[in-house]
Amino acid sequence: MLNKKNSKNKLKNCLIILILVVALFFRLIDLNNSPSGLHADEASFLLNAKAILSTGMDEDGRFLPLTLHSFIDPKPALYSYFQIPFVALFGTSLLAARLPAALFGVASILVVYLMLKKMGQERLAIVVALLLSISPWHIVVSRATQEVILSFFFFVLSLYFFFDFVNSQKNKYLFAIFLSCWLSMYFYHSAKVVLPILLIFYLFLFKKEKGLDLKGSLKFFAVIVLSMVLSLLFQESTTRFNSIGIFSSQEPKTAVIEQIFASTGHAPQFLLRAFYNKPVAYFYKFIQEYIQYFSLDFLFLSWGEPKRYSVPYHGLFYLIELPLLLIGIYSSIRKKNRTLFFVFLSLWLFAPLPAALTIQETPSIIRTFPMILAVYYFIAEGFIFILSSKKNKFSLFFFLFFVAYLWQIAYFQMQFFVQQKVYQPWSRNNPYSEIAFKVKDLEAEYDLIFTTNDLRPLYAYFALEGLISVDQLQSNSLARNQEDYQIGKYRFNRQACYFPNLEQNVLYIAEVGCKDKVKDWADLKVVETISYPDGLAVYDLLTLTKPND
Repeated sequence: MLNKKNSKNKLKNCLIILILVVALFFRLIDLNNSPSGLHADEASFLLNAKAILSTGMDEDGRFLPLTLHSFIDPKPALYSYFQIPFVALFGTSLLAARLPAALFGVASILVVYLMLKKMGQERLAIVVALLLSISPWHIVVSRATQEVILSFFFFVLSLYFFFDFVNSQKNKYLFAIFLSCWLSMYFYHSAKVVLPILLIFYLFLFKKEKGLDLKGSLKFFAVIVLSMVLSLLFQESTTRFNSIGIFSSQEPKTAVIEQIFASTGHAPQFLLRAFYNKPVAYFYKFIQEYIQYFSLDFLFLSWGEPKRYSVPYHGLFYLIELPLLLIGIYSSIRKKNRTLFFVFLSLWLFAPLPAALTIQETPSIIRTFPMILAVYYFIAEGFIFILSSKKNKFSLFFFLFFVAYLWQIAYFQMQFFVQQKVYQPWSRNNPYSEIAFKVKDLEAEYDLIFTTNDLRPLYAYFALEGLISVDQLQSNSLARNQEDYQIGKYRFNRQACYFPNLEQNVLYIAEVGCKDKVKDWADLKVVETISYPDGLAVYDLLTLTKPND
């Protein structure tokens, strides 16, 4: 009997290792080329990894910082630290930029498996791990230089330690919960909202079942609050929320004014104030944003935002998983013990809250990423339900079902590795890399490289190509925030099509069409035109025609 049990455990261990190998394969294959192009966020992290590796300071001269100044909002510096070993091995390549995310993506699948196993759901844990290993949503996020996958890893780790705590009620797990919660919140802002709400809800959900005393509950509550407060102190997030938050939208205010104006004279004033006001308008705006995260279109058909991560004509989940999801929800409700149903239903309901409070790049696949765990839990429940009710007369059905599943996996690979590179590739910043490559070949011929059209991230691409040194960047800390600045022979100006005092031996970089819009540019010639992978021309490299040309 003991040998049979050991053999069974060995089989399960081999199975989970095989699943992790599959996950690793889908996240590492052609990582240096897919997704195409080095996005500006990737360039920022990679540049700071290079700077810290060589000088111990970030690009702005700060010694071993915890946050990085970026083009839009502060970012966690720890991702750049994870990149340092790979930069040392592979240089400032896309492979070095993306490997930490890919490896943490695989590690997050292992933690999900261990968490569900700890909850007494080993068979379900294996199925969820398998589904995550081939998940389009999880694969895409794991292959980007995107800190949300690190946040997700520590998010699930927080749940793992939570179940350790409620089962044993030992204080030693409180520090592990604190550290994993803090790191999850540190890496991504959405966790600052979702994780405290979720864990406190779980505390009440399991308090009676696990017999957790008041003292233990208060300690746990204090740990969650402390981790949230510290995450806010180490990475300030209000500036970003003020620019993309729901209250920055003028649409609800405009709707209120229009309705009041149209209804004046047709209803008493007190009724107008009661029904047409900003709280009501913003509440409806929030519901409008929130509800889209449960739509079939978002989950199974159209993907979501931001565009740089979208896969053409594909959803976040395989369409064939839709019936499994519905069956899984039904199966979970039918169980006598519905605790797990409420655990994952609450995660599904809470996960979109931060995204619903924002108005840019929605529906967001990044701000709602923890939701993936809840959806795959129910899909796995459906998967197990149909397998456990299998009859011989349904053998053909199951064969066709798995063939269709394999076809959808292959279709996703085609869309991601082939179609994504050429279908509307306008949000991947591919031209920035192309400009840097071309300027590297040409810069010795010119005394000055003059860039216009507010191409602020371009300096990072020049630095990654060695055209601007780390020392020069550190000596000109935050110069990129100025309207016009120069580092070495590289000058950057934010105005569109603005090149004063045209001179010889200067290479001008401008959007396509600038040359034709300014009449004084008749003597400018195009040295090179930079295009997107689909052939759409976007930037010109220009120089003043020499008298003897």
